[in-house]
Amino acid sequence: MLTGLISRGALMLRGAARACSVGAWPAAAMGLVLASTASAADAAQALAHTRAAAKPPAAAPSKPRTVSDPATAQALRRLFDDEWERRMRHNPEEAAYFGDRRGAEGWTDLSLPAIAARQAADRLALQRLQAIARHKLSPADQLHYDTFAWLQQEAVRRQDFKEHLQPVGHQSGPQTADRIGDLLRFSSAADYRLYIKRLAALPTYLEQHITLMREGVKAGLTPPQVLMQRVPAQIAAQVVDDPASSPFYRPFKRMAPSLASAEAQALAQEAQSVIREKVVPAYRAFGRYFSQEYLPQCRTSIAATDRPDGQAYCSFLAHASAPTTLSAQAIHQTGLAEVAPAARPRRSIRSRRATRASSRTPRPAPAAAPRRRPAPRRVRR
Repeated sequence: MLTGLISRGALMLRGAARACSVGAWPAAAMGLVLASTASAADAAQALAHTRAAAKPPAAAPSKPRTVSDPATAQALRRLFDDEWERRMRHNPEEAAYFGDRRGAEGWTDLSLPAIAARQAADRLALQRLQAIARHKLSPADQLHYDTFAWLQQEAVRRQDFKEHLQPVGHQSGPQTADRIGDLLRFSSAADYRLYIKRLAALPTYLEQHITLMREGVKAGLTPPQVLMQRVPAQIAAQVVDDPASSPFYRPFKRMAPSLASAEAQALAQEAQSVIREKVVPAYRAFGRYFSQEYLPQCRTSIAATDRPDGQAYCSFLAHASAPTTLSAQAIHQTGLAEVAPAARPRRSIRSRRATRASSRTPRPAPAAAPRRRPAPRRVRR
């Protein structure tokens, strides 16, 4: 199951794994160079020595492995399956994107102990992978191994930068949690009841976000204020007077036709009650904290280097996004050089035409033709 997921990085790893080899000069070319400074006999002897030196040492014939060792391949598959199960079990929102129904009654646990436990599990998964003998795998399985290693190493490195202390973005966060209703399947009364339980768990989910944001402020890890200024309006969209107009109520406006009318009405009323009594008050409190406390403390700069660990974080992001050995500063200078021509002031076509017109010698205006007086009208008597 994880094979399809990790194949996103296969192309990058394939390119990074290729090695380049540079051969020695051809023996004939070496002979010509030697012949210009020595006799023909000396040149021939030198040519023979050159050929002998250029000839690679004999190596024991070995056939590349085309089939994985069964036990090693089984260990790799077991690791992939375990990690997929863990990922779906601990991330209900992500599971919904894949049509997995586990955890459908709640949200990802964002408490600090739960986050620490998931990070420890990521490190353990990397250790399990490193204990698997890669050389006993087929080329295809080695590619799967390398891709998973790349993804897992990046996840472990990210832990140093405490990205979880910035849980809200201008395009994602709990203010957009209602989108999950568009991903879920509603075909029975049980599906709607699970969704109602998920709505009832929103207050805890929002409180966990506030706790993480407070920790982020203490650590000096806050997003740019200019981006966060968009969030209050997004939160306000969840604070409604009529529960039926809440974005979380959308699934109840298109209820499954298999439900009896009385049962559908009862579920809709229960959903409205939860939205009115739990969802709206929780978002109102979240919006109050965000606007009054968090937003004023967000950093006024936009550069990632302005974080306390800015230089290291910027370097990590650069190398995580592109297979390069350049430093983040070198990449930045390259970008500046590329956009420099476009940043030069350019005059508009209208201003250039006006400049050319003003530089020309004005032509004298043509003399006006004399006006003729109209002939008097004849009046018949």
